[in-house]
Amino acid sequence: MFHACYGLHTRFGNPGEVDLGSWPLIFGYALATLGCALLLVAFLGATPKLLPRWAIYLGRISFGLYVYHQFVIYTMDHLIIQNLSAHMNPLIKSLEGPIYLLNMSLTLGLTILIAALSYRYFETPFLKMKKRHSVIESQPIQGDN
Repeated sequence: MFHACYGLHTRFGNPGEVDLGSWPLIFGYALATLGCALLLVAFLGATPKLLPRWAIYLGRISFGLYVYHQFVIYTMDHLIIQNLSAHMNPLIKSLEGPIYLLNMSLTLGLTILIAALSYRYFETPFLKMKKRHSVIESQPIQGDN
């Protein structure tokens, strides 16, 4: 939600900042609203049957999404945005909007890919090890009185 509000420039009154128009503002608030609604549904205790499988999978790999997203954002910004913004070609300059969308799409896809690989090959063995080594305390049997 922070990226929806801050990263998409849904703020006002910064001197020297270029006005990006209303679409990033609308998209940013819509994204923040969607995040709040999903958070509310999660707190109300939605059953997994009500959620699509991809949402459940994203919840399963969410630790990897959290850990790797900033690295991927930084990397993709340096690979795509900074390299293309250095060009003086008017054609590339005219494609700033699509390049930004491409950057966001690649960043999201790469983050999900890295998080999925991390979950499969790094987290899953530790989760299995945790199950093997956990001690479950049993409750005493209560007799009939």
